[in-house]
Amino acid sequence: MAYTTTRLGLIVPEGTDDNKTTTYIAGIANKLDAAAMYSSGTLATRPTSTPASPGLAGRFYYATDTAQAYLDTGTGWLPIGREVGDLVTYGAGSLPTGCIAADGQAVSRSTYSLLFAKWGTTFGAGNGTSTFNVIDMRGSAPIGPDAGTGRVSWATAVGVRGGSEKHGLTAAENGPHNHGGLTGPPDSPLSFGYYRSNSENWAVASGSAITVNKGETFVPITLFVHYHSIATDGSGTPHNNMQPSTVVNFAIYTGVTS
Repeated sequence: MAYTTTRLGLIVPEGTDDNKTTTYIAGIANKLDAAAMYSSGTLATRPTSTPASPGLAGRFYYATDTAQAYLDTGTGWLPIGREVGDLVTYGAGSLPTGCIAADGQAVSRSTYSLLFAKWGTTFGAGNGTSTFNVIDMRGSAPIGPDAGTGRVSWATAVGVRGGSEKHGLTAAENGPHNHGGLTGPPDSPLSFGYYRSNSENWAVASGSAITVNKGETFVPITLFVHYHSIATDGSGTPHNNMQPSTVVNFAIYTGVTS
């Protein structure tokens, strides 16, 4: 009596099943064709693999129209490798295959149609018709959108740039502090006028002479003044605003290899 194999479900005739050999062979051929470990075509023609209609776990499929490879898990297709639009970091050497530099360049909307379909003009419209700009990661670090958390107020959307390498403190940003100073000669006298001892009227000297009325006494007013000189501190030079960093290259996977 025929039985089926565990992995591919192939029909194996035995015993008295010889009269069904043709049927079995046809079934085996169909199974083997469906079980090919690698196939390619458009995404729309990819074989079915769902929980309701299981596929064949372990096989691969390459979608030629999206430049994406997939692995059949038996109940669905899992993208493997890079997807178009992925940012790729790499060390020294040539760009990874299928990638272009993330340097803000304007590239063709038709040549990189898959990337343009995902990004549009998020990072720049290029010439407005046939090109668009890619992300510019030169001298920059990636950051997630703030999304209302209040952590980075300017990071409102993908593509927005912000931050600075250096920053000069404003008066409002400068914390409470004291300034050093110099003390001048103590108790320096300063005479600036006279007052009448028997009234609230004031008389101001003109040079070294003063006219007084008979019977009235005028007393000189002398103050002792103490001077302080406040030194100016700081230069206003912007300070380094960079975190510890290591330079790597950024590239963009486009799915275009030529």
